[in-house]
Amino acid sequence: MSGDGLYCGQSLPGGDPNDLYDCAGGETASKTVCPDGCQVNPPGVADACKAVPNGGECCLHVPPGVVTQAFSACGDGGSHYGIDYGVALGTPIYAGIAGTVVGQQTGLPNCYDNGCSMQCWNAFNYVKLKSDCGDPNNPANDLFVYYLHIDALGPAIQNGSHVDQGQLVAYSGNSGCSSGPHIHLETVSVPKGQSGSLNTCSSENPLGDFCP
Repeated sequence: MSGDGLYCGQSLPGGDPNDLYDCAGGETASKTVCPDGCQVNPPGVADACKAVPNGGECCLHVPPGVVTQAFSACGDGGSHYGIDYGVALGTPIYAGIAGTVVGQQTGLPNCYDNGCSMQCWNAFNYVKLKSDCGDPNNPANDLFVYYLHIDALGPAIQNGSHVDQGQLVAYSGNSGCSSGPHIHLETVSVPKGQSGSLNTCSSENPLGDFCP
């Protein structure tokens, strides 16, 4: 009744006060779960999720290391669907955003010197996070964050583990078809309820998700 826009759930019949709803045409188009609650703003100012203290922003922290290969897929002149950061073996990798571990693989060796066959190309260690915030740039989507070529997981990290932004999730490695130790960061944005997968045009340049 107040027009299209963003509203905290407490302003809507049956709404959750911790959710931010995107309303259009008198209906709810999508909603975002606010990790630290929803901020009701004065009339004329869109409601918003409250800022989460102590590193809980709905944006992605940059991994350690030096960029060795940029994003170049989906119309950008190449087929690299993430950003590579060159680091030493065993460098700690901290969760760039708060979320839940929804996939992981360890125990696979480096196979680059064997010619990088298709089997080798898909045989890398990784950890996959589903962001608590969804996609910060698209409220209708979920955001998945992958760290590839890892050596090992952090303490107690397993499928279903919830991690805070800045929490240790893995250690860098050189597994799979990798010419040297690095962290491959890939971010995947898909409609809510779908599962992200690597190397499709649902993978977006992580630069657009980084914290200011």
